[in-house]
Amino acid sequence: MHIGRRFKELRKQRNVTLSEAVGNECSVAALSKFENELSEISSETFIHLVNRLHIDWREFQSDKKPAPFLPRYQQAVDQESPYQLLSLQYELVATHKGNPENNIAYCIVQLTLMRDYPATTTPNHLVKKQAVDYLIRVDHWNQEGFIMATLLVGLVPLSVVDLLIQHVLYQIESADTPQSKLDLANTFIADAALRESREGNIENAKKILLLSRQNTLPDLLVATHLKYVDCLIRQQAGDPHASGQLTQLRHFMNMINAGKIAKRWEKAAPGDPTF
Repeated sequence: MHIGRRFKELRKQRNVTLSEAVGNECSVAALSKFENELSEISSETFIHLVNRLHIDWREFQSDKKPAPFLPRYQQAVDQESPYQLLSLQYELVATHKGNPENNIAYCIVQLTLMRDYPATTTPNHLVKKQAVDYLIRVDHWNQEGFIMATLLVGLVPLSVVDLLIQHVLYQIESADTPQSKLDLANTFIADAALRESREGNIENAKKILLLSRQNTLPDLLVATHLKYVDCLIRQQAGDPHASGQLTQLRHFMNMINAGKIAKRWEKAAPGDPTF
């Protein structure tokens, strides 16, 4: 495969737009032509672009196959299976002997176990520190980066959550940020707002929720998630209409066979809501 086309694949995997990728290294038109095999760019420019997106050079090897981690991870989360997560964890430890904490997939699994299934593991402060350091260091997050940031919301002090919020806003500051990337950011924002409300900071929670935005039609579950959290926050603030709206949203989620997802959203909510 032409290296330009491979670069395009890796850029899109990271949810980075052409304008975000080029920075001050070259024009959007020049990179677009390179990615579509219409022209070349200098080796110096190419090296800068690769480093800018934090691409591992081994990812350009033609025999490298996409890692199956994300589909397997998502299946374990959807099925609420700590056993599948533990199986993934053991595989990753075996693959990255000595320092598995440096592997992003391992960090994601560990953070998920710590947040959702604390009885299956012990708190690993090194993993949390490595995850935060990685997110602060990397300019452009891929899907794994957003997942990791969202998991950290319930596992780190509010001061760190505030820091992550600033980095999330940096990820979506471009006016042409893809909606898929906004959906990932909005999921983080919903959880960050809920975390603030759990701490009793209702006004801060409302302000955080206002940071969400859409460029086009958002993912249905993400849009519902934002509305759900808004209702939970307003319910905690004493809004008399919030409870009725929550009931309607729960009914809607059950209708689309997503009742378990709604319960996961509400698990971290203040109080002890019943269904």
